[in-house]
Amino acid sequence: MFLAGLSALARRHGDEVDALLLENLLADSERSARWSRALARFAVDQRPDNRTALRLHLAAWRPLGDELIAGGSALLARFGSVGDDGAVARGALDALAAEAGVG
Repeated sequence: MFLAGLSALARRHGDEVDALLLENLLADSERSARWSRALARFAVDQRPDNRTALRLHLAAWRPLGDELIAGGSALLARFGSVGDDGAVARGALDALAAEAGVG
């Protein structure tokens, strides 16, 4: 979500090169998320106890993720990007965990 917002902000301010770079980073991030989902599903399918381990790992890192989302949302809002205070990004994280079979 942050990369898409930052790309739109760069484009709105006439910075096409950075907008394109950020869109490329977003595409790579989406590819990484697909790979991570598949890996988590595979790990849980092979050994169901992995679900608990992955959930514990996600729970441990979620507070930092929430802080990063809040900071990124504030940064985008400061420069005029339409913000949702991170609700969309947090929803995307929850959906990623659910699709991976660990949410």
